[in-house]
Amino acid sequence: MMVKVAVKQLRRTWRVWVGALVMVIVGATGITAVRLHLATASTMPSEKARAIFSLAYGEVAFLIVASVAMLASTARYAVAATRAEYARLQLVGVLPRQVFTIVLVQLLAVGVIGVVFGCGLGIVCAQPMLDYTVHQTTLQQTVPVVYLAHSIVISALIVLVVTLFSGVRSARAASLMPALWALRETEETPAVKFSCGRLILTLVLAGCTIALAVGIQFVRIDPHQERVGVVISGVIGLGILLGLCLISLLAALAPLLSTGFISVWSAIIPMRLSASWSIARRFIQHSGGRSAATLTPVLIAVGLPGILYTVYDTIATGMSSGSGPNTGGLSVILSPALLTATIGSATIIFMGSLSRSRDFALLVLTGVSRAVIARIVVFESLMYALSSFLLALGVMAVVGFSVSSRFPAETKVTSALGWDVAAVSAGCAWVILCLANLAPVLRYNRLKLVSTT
Repeated sequence: MMVKVAVKQLRRTWRVWVGALVMVIVGATGITAVRLHLATASTMPSEKARAIFSLAYGEVAFLIVASVAMLASTARYAVAATRAEYARLQLVGVLPRQVFTIVLVQLLAVGVIGVVFGCGLGIVCAQPMLDYTVHQTTLQQTVPVVYLAHSIVISALIVLVVTLFSGVRSARAASLMPALWALRETEETPAVKFSCGRLILTLVLAGCTIALAVGIQFVRIDPHQERVGVVISGVIGLGILLGLCLISLLAALAPLLSTGFISVWSAIIPMRLSASWSIARRFIQHSGGRSAATLTPVLIAVGLPGILYTVYDTIATGMSSGSGPNTGGLSVILSPALLTATIGSATIIFMGSLSRSRDFALLVLTGVSRAVIARIVVFESLMYALSSFLLALGVMAVVGFSVSSRFPAETKVTSALGWDVAAVSAGCAWVILCLANLAPVLRYNRLKLVSTT
């Protein structure tokens, strides 16, 4: 009985759940492919495997951060955005514990389907991804992928557990939702509360950040010392981990800080200068959980490349090499994570397109033209992109200072922030957000807009 109800609810709210399904597939694809790379490298001689391990571990670190953040955001948003549907079930006599079961069945169904397709795609993509990885190393041979069953199973379990764990709290909240919630005209997600689990996660990330920031202070780089290469590798690793922890900490705090942060800096343009800007700012202030869900993937897409380039450029400046980072190797490390974050940004926007249509309908009823609505959407997307860039700039400043301070004082090394790479990433994110946000404006005519209210 509960399975049948869960399936019907999935069909009714497919627009929201298909977004969560896409992110499960994307996350499972990337994690499976990279896990197979590590399994392949583990079967190779150590001197040949070292080059693949150095890139694959970077892929894993950045991909795990991006995938977990995207899976958590989409799963939580999918449940929270359809609370009105679960409230309607209570109107017809469904008990709260049965609602909780229905939500878990939906999460499990989406997770299993996504994992099956994602692991299949990961198996298909593993070989071309490994070929590109090997091309960026000194290996002059083709390395066939070793398909180990336990690597695929572990990847599937990671994605499935993250999907279920991310939606459990929202499932419990949906089961406790008053039946009167069904009478609300909007499906906008409420603000996320600072739960015990989020507090523990924040404290753990903050502790890791402090430990890394302190630990890197015990490493000194002397360009003239004998084992400078080993020391530089250690500083690079600590710097990247410090940046990852800072980005993860900001992502964990995004539901609490995103709306306030955007509201503070966007207040520089008052209503008298741009009414469209002020309306876009109001949309973000009252967007509930959508603002954090939208900001998180953009922050990851902007921050990850900025951190990598900051670390490597600062090291290159201190060593007076002038060569900068290996862009081919960095592309191997960053590509899966950036693709995941980019798809996550567009997916979150698509999942909230129905509520966006209602917002636009209210503007149409007040006589606002479609051109003005498009301008509001562009400004709103710009606020998300600029906010991500500003936050990423702060992270890069901390990481750059931590790395540059490891050189002797007489070298006078300054941190080389990867702001240009972050700016390009923010610009691309702005374009993607604009296209995804403009879809409801371009797709619905005036009559359909009014009918959605």
